[in-house]
Amino acid sequence: MWPLLVVLYSITEFSLDMYRGLGASNGRWVSFLQSVESVYSYRIQKPFCPPNESLSPRTKIRKRRGSVYYAGSVKNEISQKLYLGFVCGWLKFGAGTFVSLTLGVEPVLAKSWRHFASFGVALMCVQLTPKDMFFRHLSERSTRGLLLRLCMFAACALYKLKKMTFVVYTTRALGYGWLMAVVLCVVECEGSGVFRRAENHAMHISMWRSFDSVRDVLWSSVTDLVERTNFWLSIVVAVTLTVGAHHVSILEGPMVYTLPWTIHAAASCILLARYCRTTVVQLWSDFVRLGQRLEKEEVRVQTSFDDSNFPLTSTPARNVSKKKKKKKKKGSTKKVAGASGVRQRKKSLSVEPVVPVVRRVRSSDE
Repeated sequence: MWPLLVVLYSITEFSLDMYRGLGASNGRWVSFLQSVESVYSYRIQKPFCPPNESLSPRTKIRKRRGSVYYAGSVKNEISQKLYLGFVCGWLKFGAGTFVSLTLGVEPVLAKSWRHFASFGVALMCVQLTPKDMFFRHLSERSTRGLLLRLCMFAACALYKLKKMTFVVYTTRALGYGWLMAVVLCVVECEGSGVFRRAENHAMHISMWRSFDSVRDVLWSSVTDLVERTNFWLSIVVAVTLTVGAHHVSILEGPMVYTLPWTIHAAASCILLARYCRTTVVQLWSDFVRLGQRLEKEEVRVQTSFDDSNFPLTSTPARNVSKKKKKKKKKGSTKKVAGASGVRQRKKSLSVEPVVPVVRRVRSSDE
């Protein structure tokens, strides 16, 4: 029941955020869910397996990768827990801070303490809840976990839409070209993922022994980024928003974005596909399996009614337990068996004295 309440509350908050407009800042719930996504994505990542490279000295620790990414594990030292908090914080604020400094705008962290507090709560929820309850519910394969992740990824799509719209309009107000806007939008959308994969690669090899190791980390990060569908979807969103922003002839104000609704809708749909497509496919497969299970159950019930010889009446069935029914059936069989035995005995008594009498009469006549 409570996952449905979370979904309804998320839909309400998303609607209010869209109603306030793209120029308004992200709501608290949207910002919190995006912080949860950044911490959650770092924890669920799979370890990098180098094919022909020498492993780092921390090979034994890295074999238990799940506990290494879990700050609540007793196997981790205090330094490792602090490192986890630093990396998750950089995943949350790193790309946005770089874009803000490039545009000469005040970073988000310097504007209000609310952003840092929201991130701290999200970090504790994913890493430090009792018995790891928050992470276990969020990462479930069931329909409940899929619904929770769908809300989280939808919030990320809305968060990135407002950030990329801000980048596009700010670059135009500062006089930068469309190429600068596209590059900064891609950095805003894909920067956290690139840093996360590069850190995963770098922590699994002894990269400081030679320059080739550093080059391999950089090259693998670039090739992995180009091979991903999300990267190209981010480029499509950036180009769409840039075209929409430059289509407007006059800028009405620094925080007033006169983006055409067609461009706005197209960018929103592409971002939703970028973040939510895998979760939606999994939910659809679960619903299909549920429908097939219900159809099989309906067919089974129908066949059981067809095979039964009992007439269907409006009289309700009696609430008799199975044990009582079995006892009644056993008693009835005993009575029937007793009655049949009496009948057989009567037949035998009536027949047996007749046969010898007939034989004696015949013997006397002879």
